[in-house]
Amino acid sequence: MVFASLFGERLRAFVRDPRFGAVLDVAGPGYRIGERERDGLVINHYRHEEGSTYQRLGWHTDSLRDLFYLEKPRRYLNVGFYLDDSPLSKGGVRLIPSSHRQGLFEMMTRKAYFLDHRPDPDEYALEAAAGDLTIHDGRIWHRVAQATATGDASQRRVMYLPLMSGPLKEKHEGSPTPLYFRLKRLAGY
Repeated sequence: MVFASLFGERLRAFVRDPRFGAVLDVAGPGYRIGERERDGLVINHYRHEEGSTYQRLGWHTDSLRDLFYLEKPRRYLNVGFYLDDSPLSKGGVRLIPSSHRQGLFEMMTRKAYFLDHRPDPDEYALEAAAGDLTIHDGRIWHRVAQATATGDASQRRVMYLPLMSGPLKEKHEGSPTPLYFRLKRLAGY
């Protein structure tokens, strides 16, 4: 669910909480909360069970979307808020360390975006507990592995909020649906 904070007062208050100042300090000078940028506050809900359509997510970088806006990929950070424990049995995020330092060609060609779900020998499995906060660079290669657990034991919910720097590029009700969303649908998401 994208732009979730625009649909509920509690989530809106959450992303506007002054305690985020400490997170912005970690990001560095010039960063802001992208409540209306990129996809705003995103809520992901993964379950591994029959009929579930969102059980995993193939390899990708979040910065590829910059190319769809005809921009050079820039650094931005994704802050993850874990609503459930995320042990290995629930699948979870896999990252390829240091891949955020890659060049543009490698960012575009290292993996088949969203189609490739295979484990990578260099990947790191991110485990988190409910209430944990994580930060990852949007240029890093990452995927969401499918849970080995099933049903309620597989449920994993995470909220992601972008921290942005550079030019402000807010979206509004009249903004067109980005092409990358249409391409994700072709990949079965």
